[in-house]
Amino acid sequence: LVVAPLAAAMAAGLAGCGFQPLYGNRAQPGDAAFNDFHQIKVATIPERSGQMLRNELLDRLNYRGEPAQPRYELKVTLTEDRRDVLVRSDEVATATDMTLTARYQLVERADGKVLTTGAPRVIARYNVLASPYATLNSAEDARRRAATQLAEDIRARLGVYFNAARGR
Repeated sequence: LVVAPLAAAMAAGLAGCGFQPLYGNRAQPGDAAFNDFHQIKVATIPERSGQMLRNELLDRLNYRGEPAQPRYELKVTLTEDRRDVLVRSDEVATATDMTLTARYQLVERADGKVLTTGAPRVIARYNVLASPYATLNSAEDARRRAATQLAEDIRARLGVYFNAARGR
């Protein structure tokens, strides 16, 4: 019985603090970063890691399908590095860190102007096992997890850019 009035008071306090959601605008319903995301064409990214990242970005930015007449193009250069981090006394690696770094540019297609850039980096660890097949699967899973994390990071950064560009 005491919880409901307390929750209402907290909600009222948050309403006046100036909090705004990243992917929306309270002043103009329907005017959200999602509309900006839908105007982005994600350029092809080479290699398997790049294909995974591009697919993740398409899922997060172009959930309605790729735009017919995109206003922006997202260009990404992806690098993948590996480093053994756990090594047994006989110098055999048992764990490896895979580092994926995505350097991106959001470009306005009309004039080629670079609007924002970034270089998020993700490290995913995987086990090196006795079975080469199991190690390959472990590495592929680490690559997939890293691509998912990078796509989330890029989407958040683009959301921040679009909010700032609108003067929110």
